[in-house]
Amino acid sequence: MALNSDGAPVRGRAFLMVAPALPGLFAATTQANGTAMGAITALSILVAWVVSGVVPRFAGRLAAVPVALMLNAAVMVLAGFALRAAQPVIYQDLGMYVPLTGLSGAASVYVARACLPGTGEGRALTARDMLWSAGGAFASLLLVGFLNEMLGAGTIFGMTVPGLAESPIAIFGKPAGSLLLLALVAAFAQALDGSRTDKGGER
Repeated sequence: MALNSDGAPVRGRAFLMVAPALPGLFAATTQANGTAMGAITALSILVAWVVSGVVPRFAGRLAAVPVALMLNAAVMVLAGFALRAAQPVIYQDLGMYVPLTGLSGAASVYVARACLPGTGEGRALTARDMLWSAGGAFASLLLVGFLNEMLGAGTIFGMTVPGLAESPIAIFGKPAGSLLLLALVAAFAQALDGSRTDKGGER
């Protein structure tokens, strides 16, 4: 991760893509679960961006964050109900990670609002930032789930892959394998994003 001159981590769009996706790693063990967690993560990022921009206009300074977090939590509860109605088996697999992802998405947006590269005070998040981050989070968890299922169980879309099915790679299909895959995706996203504000402080 790149560092600023003061030693603080750079919080760019790649950060905003990866941080909300972390809780989903524990549940993205199959392609279906990865898709569901990716959609929930993307929704949490977009909802947190909208809510955190609107609520301060109506709530006081001290009340803005608690009110915004409650609204985010309410949306995630509704998303959980919708997922349970549409895909009860997947909802049962994901369990507590649905609300955890919502909280992680909201927290990440607030952190990114407070300190994005470019200025010491941070800058406003744009629609382009949020769409890039939400789309990246969805694609990342979908890819993590797909690779976990292929390498850990030897199946793709329910079809058995000769060779992998007989000798799957043990680390995949577990949180450690998911974290490894997300780290590779994050490195690619960081390079693609180009969020490097202090070249002298990069590690």
